[in-house]
Amino acid sequence: MTAPTPRRLLVAATTLGLLLGAPLQAIVPGQMDFQGLLLDAGGSPVNGAVDLTFTLYDAPSAGNPLWTESHPSVQVVDGVYDVPLGATSPLTPGLLSGGSVYLEIEVSGETLSPRRQLLAVPYALHAETAEALIGDTALFVDQVMQHFLFDGGAPANDDPSEGLGDADGDGIANFLEADNDDDGIPDTAELGQGSDINLVTPVITGFSPPSAPGAWATPITILGTGFEPGMTVSFGVESPIPTNPTPTSMDVLVGPHPVGTASVTVTRTSNGEAASADFDFEQTLWIDRIDPGWLAFDQGGTVTVQGSGFEAAMTVTFGTENPTPANLTPNSFDVTLGPQPAGLANVTVTRDSNGESANTSFEFRDDRVVFFSGGAGDGNLGGVAGADAICAAAATTLGLPGTYVAWIADSTTSPALRFDQSVNPYQRPDGTKIADDWADLTDGSLDAAIVAVGGIARTNVATDGTALSGDHCADFTSTIGSSAVGNATTADGTWTNSGTHPCNASSGLYCFQQ
Repeated sequence: MTAPTPRRLLVAATTLGLLLGAPLQAIVPGQMDFQGLLLDAGGSPVNGAVDLTFTLYDAPSAGNPLWTESHPSVQVVDGVYDVPLGATSPLTPGLLSGGSVYLEIEVSGETLSPRRQLLAVPYALHAETAEALIGDTALFVDQVMQHFLFDGGAPANDDPSEGLGDADGDGIANFLEADNDDDGIPDTAELGQGSDINLVTPVITGFSPPSAPGAWATPITILGTGFEPGMTVSFGVESPIPTNPTPTSMDVLVGPHPVGTASVTVTRTSNGEAASADFDFEQTLWIDRIDPGWLAFDQGGTVTVQGSGFEAAMTVTFGTENPTPANLTPNSFDVTLGPQPAGLANVTVTRDSNGESANTSFEFRDDRVVFFSGGAGDGNLGGVAGADAICAAAATTLGLPGTYVAWIADSTTSPALRFDQSVNPYQRPDGTKIADDWADLTDGSLDAAIVAVGGIARTNVATDGTALSGDHCADFTSTIGSSAVGNATTADGTWTNSGTHPCNASSGLYCFQQ
């Protein structure tokens, strides 16, 4: 019969000849009656036959064997067994004369750990009389209870945290258990890390994934033992709220976070016990955005690529070009691009040091953007050139690439004379198309209004793009008189010619990409 795997061996050993009152000067027998208690992994007493091998060593680990004896098929009843040590290999006083000895027990091929130091009673083998050793029996028993480490390690039996208490409620007194709170951490280890041996202590065993990029938020699973709902978590500079808690795992969302090693601490709110571990945030190559977000397909321009992990030795492909980065930092660089085919262009950044790449796309548009610039001022715009400058500045503020000029006409010029009359669509910055091309733009109506909220634009331009009458604030250099204006919220012909507006009053401008 094979016994269940032993959980712990509790030793109570006596030398019967001595305890029964051997006469003074009697020869000490070469045997010792040895009793023990075997419990299985669940803490229940073992029943059945087991093979036992006992070995004495001169050290608590490693060391030299001094004596050994095997006892096959020992009957265990309710966990208790009794064997005569020395039955086949006699125990002699010389075994104990050289100092401390430690008993190692092997149960059916499994070596129990740690070894037990033989104290008090076994040393009676070396005494000439039992009376000289034992003295007062109660004191003797008290000394055994105090100094024999029944649970195999610190703290001592008389420590306030040990004794007859039962921290985990399994029916075994604390002084008999090497893990009082049954949290998987030996009491000796918990003493070393400063935690309470009678309180469940959490343990962090790992993370999934084991590391994360610092550039963005990453879902991370903390793995371990002793977790409970409501635990608090500090993760580097963050304090994420854990989700999906189980006794062995919990999830957190962490990042963006500074690159480097971050300390992670989880704390049980029920008893304040905590565990800590380190987690690495990596400098990962990443493209976050490109500013501006697009360019006209038939124009060049400079854009700024923003992200993380950029370095001096990088290869950049940008659509059909391989531009050289300028103004390089770990988080951004500039590239200057020429005209490219309309559509989405692939952008790839590759670090030469490790071959790591990051990808995104960039749009080269074949349409022309139109926007309303409110609050351009009174009728003295500084002429047509001044109005163009106002549009250029507004486009820069809005982050719109390309060249922009004002939809305005004076005594010498008009949009019909100076605009690039595009065969591509005209659209608002939000992508809403207002006209299919120049012909559709100047046919007397728009597909959609230029803005949704009210505003008037100083124009002096007819629906066909030509100049109206002489209402143009002296070529837009004066605040005297009036000029023709358009209603920015309409899509019929009044979008460019809805009446006149005083030159000394404020108005806006229509700005068209060229």
